[in-house]
Amino acid sequence: MVIIFSSNVKKAERARVIVGGQSKVLVSKTAVVDYVTKAKSPTKVVITEDIGLEPALALASQLATLALGTAVVLIRQRLDVSTLSAAMRSQVNEVVEANDAQSLVEALARTGKHLQRSPLNSQEPAKPAGKVVLVFSPKGGCGKTTVATNLAFALSANFEHRVALVDLDLQFGDVAIALQLDPVKTIADALRLKGALDANQVRSLLVDTNRENLKALLAPVDPSDIERITTELVEQVLENLKQEFDFVVVDTAPALNESVIKAIDLANEILLLTNLDVASVKNLKVAIDTMAKLDVDLAKTKVVVNRSTAKSGFDVAVVESMLNANVATSIAASDDVARSLNRGVPVVVAKPRSPASKALIGLASLVSKGVQS
Repeated sequence: MVIIFSSNVKKAERARVIVGGQSKVLVSKTAVVDYVTKAKSPTKVVITEDIGLEPALALASQLATLALGTAVVLIRQRLDVSTLSAAMRSQVNEVVEANDAQSLVEALARTGKHLQRSPLNSQEPAKPAGKVVLVFSPKGGCGKTTVATNLAFALSANFEHRVALVDLDLQFGDVAIALQLDPVKTIADALRLKGALDANQVRSLLVDTNRENLKALLAPVDPSDIERITTELVEQVLENLKQEFDFVVVDTAPALNESVIKAIDLANEILLLTNLDVASVKNLKVAIDTMAKLDVDLAKTKVVVNRSTAKSGFDVAVVESMLNANVATSIAASDDVARSLNRGVPVVVAKPRSPASKALIGLASLVSKGVQS
């Protein structure tokens, strides 16, 4: 059941048309609280934009306290950071902009999934936490962002999995450029949210991609924010994303800094990238030895050779010998990759049948083993 809390007949009717199905319009806070408290099934509450922000947030807080199995969607005339922050602190599940019917439909669909995990639906087993897949190379230019973005798109293909792509290269992150995304929100916006982050607040930091089930958390635009992004914040972000998404793909800086080490610790799987040259393999060997000294479980690592070509004079056997580790897969060097990157379209989408795409799709299949959508 969807409850529409509105004091404006036209706005209430518009919301009813968008919501469709079973819905009920209530015009007072008391009536909403009374209905939700007595409800024996999960309830979604849509608060239209004619209700002032303060009373709307007060109602959301009260419902969160009184009624398990309730989700609140807040409609506002316009969205800004302060409104989003206040809404998240009041345990509003979703905030959408007025006159954006599609966003309201999608928000209600997401809150439906939230309600399915609520105590009122405890007969259904809770969905297991998602899998964090980290892409790392100690040497810049090995293609981390290319692999991370393509892996995220391959995992989200055909709506098979919900995927979050996180750019944890805080200083020189290129995910926004690689996918031609507007960094209207970044991980730095978490600094303006007070206290420990919850799932709603982390969700508010994500930007849309051109694939509905793939969201991105972008690196900061302002370099002055970087030093304030702590390992605690990184941990809160990743832990919350694990509860919302089947996969969290993390692109990292080419260095074992504190944020990367924290992400490595939280990762379920670590893809270690190298190119077929002495410097790349040597640097990766040093990084592996360092991770061993930091008590990282090397069993969760997989070595990936990127831009593989016979012209390098190296082959996989040499890499395996130098690293004393098996190579999980090799991604062929291809001009298609560079062309797709310049267009802002992952090669697995632009040229799905190319050898590089087949290797990346195979890598996605490898990391998705045992994970159900």
